[in-house]
Amino acid sequence: MARAPAVITSVVGSFPVEEGLDRTEALAGFYAGRPVDPFEGALREAVESQVAAGIDWVSDGQVRADMITLFSAHIPGMKVADGRTTVVGAIEPPARSITRGDMLMAKRFAGDQARVKGILTGPSTIALSCAVADGYRDERDLQLVHDIARVLRREAEELIANGAVAVQIDEPFFSTGVDELTARLAAVDSIAKGLAVPVAMHVCGDVSDLMGDFLALEHVNILDHEFAASPQVLDAISRDDLEGSGKRVGYGCIRSDDATVEDVPTIVTRIRAAVSKLGAENLIIDPDCGLRVFPREVARAKLENMVKATREVGGSE
Repeated sequence: MARAPAVITSVVGSFPVEEGLDRTEALAGFYAGRPVDPFEGALREAVESQVAAGIDWVSDGQVRADMITLFSAHIPGMKVADGRTTVVGAIEPPARSITRGDMLMAKRFAGDQARVKGILTGPSTIALSCAVADGYRDERDLQLVHDIARVLRREAEELIANGAVAVQIDEPFFSTGVDELTARLAAVDSIAKGLAVPVAMHVCGDVSDLMGDFLALEHVNILDHEFAASPQVLDAISRDDLEGSGKRVGYGCIRSDDATVEDVPTIVTRIRAAVSKLGAENLIIDPDCGLRVFPREVARAKLENMVKATREVGGSE
C-alpha cells in the first residue's frame, strides 16, 4: 500500500446514493430466501470510492437517510412520519447503537486501505429540526439539546469501542445565528469530553464571527469548516489560535455546492494558503461539506483531485 500523505485527508460525511440499485439487490435477496441489506451496495460504493481516491479517514457515506432522521428514527421520545421528526416525549438512549453496524461494515469494505471515522449529527441541529408535541417547551428548549447530547455521547463511545479513528459532530445550524450559542456549544463539549480519539465539530457557512467561540471549546480537537466557498474564514483564525488552544482545522478545500470538479492546481493554491497561514501539521484536508448532492462520478473526481493536490503540497511521510 502507498504511504499516506503527511497531511491527513478525510471527508465530511455523506456520499451520493443511487437507491434504485439498492432496492434491486434487496428484492433479489428476498426471492433468494436470504436477508439482504438494501443499503449495503450503496455503503460499499461510498467506502470503495473514498478508498480508491486515496482518502485516509473515510466515512460510511451516511447512505441510509438524511442527517436528522438517520438518528431521530431510532431515539426513544422521537417519532418520524413523512420525513419529519416530532418529539413526543422525554428523550431516552436507544437500546443499541444507531450507527455502529454501518461503521463496522465500512471498516470491512475499507480493509487496511483506510480508517473509518464516526459521524454524529449534533444535538442542536437535531433539536432545531424537530417539531415538539410533548416533553419539552419547544425545539429551542436547551433541556432537549442536552438530553440529545447524552444519547450522542453513548453513540460516540460505541463507535470508538468498535474502532472509530475519530468522531465528527455536525452542527450546521451554528452558522445561521442560533440563540444561546454558549450553552449549545457546551452540549457539544459534553459529548467530546474524555473521549479517546480526536473529536471534530463541523460547521459549514461563513463562521468568521464565531471562531472565537469555537476556539474556546475545551474538549473538541478539530474545527472543521468550509474554506473553498467561504475563503474569508481563513482570515478569522491564526496558527497561534490553533496552537494555543491545542486544536487543528479541518480545511474544506473543494466546494460541496458546485458540481464543477476543481482541477488540481486550483486545490493546490487553496491548500498552500492554509499551510502558509496555519502550518501543515495543524490541518486535515477535506471537502467543504458532504457530497451527497452530486452524481457519483463527480464526487469521486472531486476527492481524487483533492488527494492529488494534498500530496503535491505535503509530500509523503
